[in-house]
Amino acid sequence: MKLAFNYVLKLKSLPRNPCHEVVFEAPLSDFSAVTKSEPNLVANTFEHFKNANISLNIIDNLHVQCPPPWEVHNITVDISLTKQNKENTSIRGNENVNKLAKAALNRTSTSGKLIYYSDLKPKINTYIKSVWQRDWDAEGANKLHEVLPNLGEDLHRRGEGAGRKLETAMCRLRVGHTWLTQSYLLKNEQQPFCYACDSLYTVRHILIECPDFQDTRRKYFSVTDMYRLFREVNPSRIVGYLKDLGVYGKI
Repeated sequence: MKLAFNYVLKLKSLPRNPCHEVVFEAPLSDFSAVTKSEPNLVANTFEHFKNANISLNIIDNLHVQCPPPWEVHNITVDISLTKQNKENTSIRGNENVNKLAKAALNRTSTSGKLIYYSDLKPKINTYIKSVWQRDWDAEGANKLHEVLPNLGEDLHRRGEGAGRKLETAMCRLRVGHTWLTQSYLLKNEQQPFCYACDSLYTVRHILIECPDFQDTRRKYFSVTDMYRLFREVNPSRIVGYLKDLGVYGKI
């Protein structure tokens, strides 16, 4: 029979029991410490039964009429893996375990055991993404590669909460397709040129390259490439720059 106490426990038996008024006054040090080992606590409890000249048969018939509010403490077990030291190898009975552990470290071939297919999914996903990234790196001339060189990065979240119109404008600027620069395809016309520098009129040219817009551009940002522009500059400043040029309505 196990008994755990946090303070003095008074047991009352039935009237027919000879130990009707038995009080166990265990030292508080035995019951106050939460980390006290259980075997010592149980042994101490049975020692009080022994001193009261109560047999185990009578203890079994004890009836607790008013049990105190016992507290149940969670037991925390800390299991940690530590590196095996030389002292453990000399423990008797560990010889076979040590041999198996060393054999596993020196093993070069696989065991041939079956692996559940779901365990391979992360490896497959990583491999497919690496192949995709390798093919994308070969597209250095693609205008989208400068904006998003690393696959999986989400740039759309930078414009969240700023309004539908701003989000749409930022998306068009990132992919390089705006009404100002691509409408010639719908109209079956020649691609427009920038009269100031005689270059093709592209989103990159307007945002980064055109020297005719340099003074206006410096008021809003000073980056020199599309990668930093969409990561370091607040979307509202990019929109402010386009509004200052008078082309925001044509995005």
